[in-house]
Amino acid sequence: MNTQDFAGHESFPAIGGIQIQPLQVLIAEDDEADAYLIHQALQASPIVGGIAIARDGEEALTLMRSGGIRPDLAIVDLNMPRKGGMGLLVDFACGGWGRFPVAVLTSSKSSIDLCRARLRGAHAIITKPDTQEELAEVLDGLVASALTISLERDRDKGR
Repeated sequence: MNTQDFAGHESFPAIGGIQIQPLQVLIAEDDEADAYLIHQALQASPIVGGIAIARDGEEALTLMRSGGIRPDLAIVDLNMPRKGGMGLLVDFACGGWGRFPVAVLTSSKSSIDLCRARLRGAHAIITKPDTQEELAEVLDGLVASALTISLERDRDKGR
């Protein structure tokens, strides 16, 4: 388990009276090379304030239960040891951590896997891109979507 916070991204100016907080991202990925590439792409984003990496679903849950991260976005692989992505999606939905977007980033091309992930609450299902540039584009879109959801959640809390 690896957690990294970036002190340089503590907060941003307020937009529409809402203070923007850097996003906390949880990566659940057992492949070290994929986890590294995802981490590198996220680290380049000024919107991301902290990244936690779990090597499987059990580690991700342990990290959340311990308060190690309260994710604004989770990026989950489907095929992991111990607890895979499908089980983790169910635990996210039933765990009482509040709602946050979960993106499945997988090498699976099975339509059954993709349908099952969507039914278990995945907000986005993305086949792992072939290049680092494509991965960065995909992750930039996920981060932007997570920021929008975070701002809407914060706005609704203020009502």
